[in-house]
Amino acid sequence: MPSADTPHRKAVILALICAVFLAIVDQAVKLGLLYIYDIAFQPKLYLLPFLDLVLVWNKGISFGMLSHDDSKTQILLIGIAIIAFAFLIYWLKDVRTYWGGLAIGCIMGGAMGNIIDRIAHGAVVDFLHLHWNNDTKFIFNTADAFITIGVILLLLDSMLQHKRN
Repeated sequence: MPSADTPHRKAVILALICAVFLAIVDQAVKLGLLYIYDIAFQPKLYLLPFLDLVLVWNKGISFGMLSHDDSKTQILLIGIAIIAFAFLIYWLKDVRTYWGGLAIGCIMGGAMGNIIDRIAHGAVVDFLHLHWNNDTKFIFNTADAFITIGVILLLLDSMLQHKRN
């Protein structure tokens, strides 16, 4: 019988704690922007020469794909997100490293944040506008940033494991 303190158990606990914490952070930022800063009624805020703060309700997925304003599309997108989240939970059975747990936790936390948005608002709350020379590159949010960080950590964990083997 495996010990209660196995690397797998530690990685899973880390992933779950990270996921819940990041989902809370994501929602706190979004709720603060929506209801305290009142971003919907604020002019664009220039943070850096390439980054602005501006509200965009993303009814679709990445890059605005499937941006239909109907309830069937939103239910479909929520369903897809929940299936992806379930896959991440299933993936936890194979996680053995600190970095792997942290990576999956980041992705799960970001996914939870965006799922909560879709259920609560019918769209994902995006507010960071990345651009260069007046050319929009991305409009995203903290949840998207957490997912991106998680993917990068997964790649690093994979390379480290490959190097160890």
